[in-house]
Amino acid sequence: MQKDEKLKLLFIINPVSGGKEKSDWEEKIRFYFKTSPHIMDFYLLSGERDETSVAHHIESVSPDRIVAVGGDGTVKMVAELLQNKNLPLAIIPAGSANGMAKELEIPLDVDEALEVAINGEQKSLDAIKINDEEMCIHLSDLGLNAMLVKYFEGYKKRGMWGYGKSIFRVMWDKQKMHVTIKTDKETFKRKAYMVVLANARKYGTGGNINPDGDVSDGFFEVVVMRKINLIEIMKGLFTDKSFHPNRIEVFKTKTAKLITMKKTYFQVDGEYRGRVNELKAEILPGILQIMVPRLQASKQAKHGTNFSTYLKTNNMDRLELKGRWNELKGKVKQAHGDLTDDDLRYEDGKEDELYGRLQTKLGKTREDVIDWLKGLDKDRR
Repeated sequence: MQKDEKLKLLFIINPVSGGKEKSDWEEKIRFYFKTSPHIMDFYLLSGERDETSVAHHIESVSPDRIVAVGGDGTVKMVAELLQNKNLPLAIIPAGSANGMAKELEIPLDVDEALEVAINGEQKSLDAIKINDEEMCIHLSDLGLNAMLVKYFEGYKKRGMWGYGKSIFRVMWDKQKMHVTIKTDKETFKRKAYMVVLANARKYGTGGNINPDGDVSDGFFEVVVMRKINLIEIMKGLFTDKSFHPNRIEVFKTKTAKLITMKKTYFQVDGEYRGRVNELKAEILPGILQIMVPRLQASKQAKHGTNFSTYLKTNNMDRLELKGRWNELKGKVKQAHGDLTDDDLRYEDGKEDELYGRLQTKLGKTREDVIDWLKGLDKDRR
């Protein structure tokens, strides 16, 4: 465990996540940190006015890092409070699905997840703004899966039995929707069983609905399931292969508008939101800072372009950057005089933090910033 940096940690715990009792999580966390210098504060969610209470607690405690202990709903609630705050969020997976934790390859083991929370790497995370009022950090959808979420929430007995009954009912009731979709590049109509607004790749069950997705690339995908096909289902469950476009289409975009002929089941990050017939969505690039396993130990480095990859492809590894960043920083400041020294602060091993600040301050996507920096570096040579 890291010894040279004393952190003030605020743990926000959902006491009913995953069926655990509230004492379990706090005891495990206190035991893990019993010989550490870090300062801990705990807040237990009650289910009443949680957003307001947590926001007030964050302000009063002034932590260096927030740790959400719960499932996807807990992570989403805390993430919405932290947008644009540059306050890192860590996750201890404690729900039933833990979709976002799995997407970020955060270990399900408590001790290993706590290690990431303290010694992991800070990463910029995109989100999708839904109808100008709600943030989606993982996956939202219209149609079959949203119907499944609704049915599952309605069963008193959850678990695999409730999930199995929900799937059977969904397959019995399934029907196609007529939907008009507008992206950055085109407008088209489809008949589909499901339309997904995907910031991430996989559902918490492990099903891969968006094989080429990247939570940090400045885009999201509109995934249109036109046919229910066994081959495509097997691809999603067991591979990272792209789907056949005649069955499942994927459109990369920064904005989208969906209009259905009839009101259709809709869910956001695993929470059922009722029936709707119109949706607006736009990407919020780099709006969150989140702790993930260090890139050299994680397959996350393989998904999308990141600042470390940019440095390597330009022969600027971390040691070389120490001597070269100040010169490149001068070119950056010439191009954008409103950037402060704090915006351009670089620490060895924390390239993603620098990259995230540039992405947020300039309002550019990850790819745009990388291309821009490449051009400046080329001119500098």
